[in-house]
Amino acid sequence: MGSASQIGVAEAGRLKLQCACGRCGASFDVTFALIVGGGRAPAQAGECMACHHPFEVSLQQRLLHDASRVCAVLRASGCSPVDLLPSDFVAGCGDCGNSIQFRAVGVSERPEHKVRTYTIAPP
Repeated sequence: MGSASQIGVAEAGRLKLQCACGRCGASFDVTFALIVGGGRAPAQAGECMACHHPFEVSLQQRLLHDASRVCAVLRASGCSPVDLLPSDFVAGCGDCGNSIQFRAVGVSERPEHKVRTYTIAPP
């Protein structure tokens, strides 16, 4: 599987988000270990290390494919998601159906369109 054009579908295996506290704006990371095959991940809850404001983030996993570039739907309380940090994905080959894991996939932004896109390359 040498290029992103051969990928039929992909899904997150581990998503890492940067969030900002809803009270003081301090940033912190939240990591979701997801089950391949989709579903709802257990909510991540805690409190801001700076001001002790409580937060909770829940996530519903989605499949990435030609018609959808949404990998998850988030719900946040007490904080705001700021960025998707390098995360792990599992992709299926569009030709043979075999799957491969991509670690630390980054998100890139194309300035000419202001669109966030996924950069997937073989490990």
